[in-house]
Amino acid sequence: MLVGGQTPSDRGPSSFVLGETTLNGLDLVGGGLESSGSARSRLVPSLSASTPPTTLLSWLCGSQKTKGGRSLMEAWLRCPLISSDSIHFRLDLVELFVNQGALRQQMQEFLAGQSGGDLKAILLRVEASTANLDHVCRLFIAVETCLAMVRELALAAATASTTTKTPNPTTGANCAQSSIPSSVNGWLAPIYDCEDKLKHFLNFMDTLLDIETIKSNGQLENLRIKPSFSPHMKQFQDELTKLSEEMTKHRKQEESEYDLRDGSLKLEKNETLGYFFRVTLKDEKKIRSHHGVRILESLKSGVKFRTKELDRLNNLTTKIHQEQVKEVKLILEEVNRLTQGYGKECFHRVEAFLSTVDCVVSFANISSSAPLPFVRPNVSDTCDCIRLDHIRHPLLERVDGMHYIANSMTLTKEKGFCILTGPNMGGKSTFLKSIGVVVLLAQMGCFVPCSFAQIYPVDNILVRIGAGDNQSEGISTFMNEMINMKEILDVASQRSLILVDELGRGTSTQDGFGLAWAISEHIATRLMAPCVIATHFHELCSLSDIHSSSFNMHCTALIQDQRFLLLYKIKHGKSSQSYGIQIAELAQFPTEVISKAKSYLRDFEQEPSECNEIYSRVKSRRNV
Repeated sequence: MLVGGQTPSDRGPSSFVLGETTLNGLDLVGGGLESSGSARSRLVPSLSASTPPTTLLSWLCGSQKTKGGRSLMEAWLRCPLISSDSIHFRLDLVELFVNQGALRQQMQEFLAGQSGGDLKAILLRVEASTANLDHVCRLFIAVETCLAMVRELALAAATASTTTKTPNPTTGANCAQSSIPSSVNGWLAPIYDCEDKLKHFLNFMDTLLDIETIKSNGQLENLRIKPSFSPHMKQFQDELTKLSEEMTKHRKQEESEYDLRDGSLKLEKNETLGYFFRVTLKDEKKIRSHHGVRILESLKSGVKFRTKELDRLNNLTTKIHQEQVKEVKLILEEVNRLTQGYGKECFHRVEAFLSTVDCVVSFANISSSAPLPFVRPNVSDTCDCIRLDHIRHPLLERVDGMHYIANSMTLTKEKGFCILTGPNMGGKSTFLKSIGVVVLLAQMGCFVPCSFAQIYPVDNILVRIGAGDNQSEGISTFMNEMINMKEILDVASQRSLILVDELGRGTSTQDGFGLAWAISEHIATRLMAPCVIATHFHELCSLSDIHSSSFNMHCTALIQDQRFLLLYKIKHGKSSQSYGIQIAELAQFPTEVISKAKSYLRDFEQEPSECNEIYSRVKSRRNV
């Protein structure tokens, strides 16, 4: 079993790729919730001054420590798993960290030491023989960290309880025998396979680099090769030490010669000038009269100069440094060659392991820190339903001041097509997104924001939510909607989850309702895929009278004491109306416009509905 997750480039049959419309429709990447709700923000006061994550990806990556972990998290999001075994493997790892908060914290501390480098880029440099001292040192730290983490995880797996006496309400575990130990051991196996090589690499690097200095101050700026590694390096270091002592001695002599107060003559160095003395402008007159003094610069910060002796010592130091650089280059060529000899597969396993730990620990963090704990989903290939109890949207429930109303959805083989009606701003789109996000998180191997979740792995999540045109390509909003739906109908299978928000609203009532009915009927009877369609065509609810797989649900609202109240609770049955005029009142339309709208509505309600007439003709045609 692979240590890390799959990336889009090595994706196999155990995962699928989310389409761009799904990525955007579920606010997984891109503009997210904030941009899609910009109109609302102008009309409805913000609930919080804080800025929560606006996309699922930014939220998932919020506590991650490594660049490789963030890249892997995006790959997992874009390519959810289909294999239930692979999903349970990840869920076991997440459960381990959910149950052991101290272990989770320890892993995060280990990962924090990897935040400064891109290990995957470093490995490419090693393979190209262009790695420098900084790169090989970071590789050393990564390998050392990896082996330390493996030791701790092996201990945690060994001490993990092998039995679960009662179902865990948080993890959703309901089996007598825990699979966590075997999953963790399987996860660590690829590292065990190359542990000897990795330890030999650590020993080699310990003889090469002055690692202890790095560990003591946490900085790589003064990284250097141990003089004991190479006779030439030891000779260079000894000569540089001797020259440094001579320069210090010379500084004291010159300070006395110029009659300067103790410590006022500075010995400094920069990349341009090399070593030089510096005195303040006030002391400049004391040095100008002396023979053999060469002024280098005169600035507000002081006068920089060199004596003949310092010139000689500086030239010798520069020459030795140049020889040292040549020697380091030869050593690095050998280091790159030897590092490659340990096998690139071993180092790629280390990188994959660290990235996977970063992702799994992030899953455990978000599952444990939510306002209400997430639960472990029950994922089974033999299950024939998607049951999600008390679904919450993971981003919205974190908004300060938000009292989130949880809702439930069950899609079975017998009742798998849901028509959702209700008022604008009543929560239909959020409910659709919540369903999609929960199923996605489950198939990424994460716990989910529900009180209970049972699914079978879907082979695709197909979404059409939101409206927008494409002016550069001359595509109208309605045409864009039709293109999206055509793609869904082309690729959907019986095991695809379909979520659609509004159908046929950009054309005439007859055209729109005809399309909405035909598309709905095709999905319900031909594709037979689990599907939720939100619509304002209430007549579409009559589909449940014809096809037994179809059922109706609605977002609740009421008018009480002339006040319009959105309840955000989703119940069975169809909505009595769409409350469009009440929403216009919330948007603060002019009173005159609202009054006329109500008057026209009363007149229209006296006339037979065009959609009802269409439905009657369809039904009579079927009865013939």
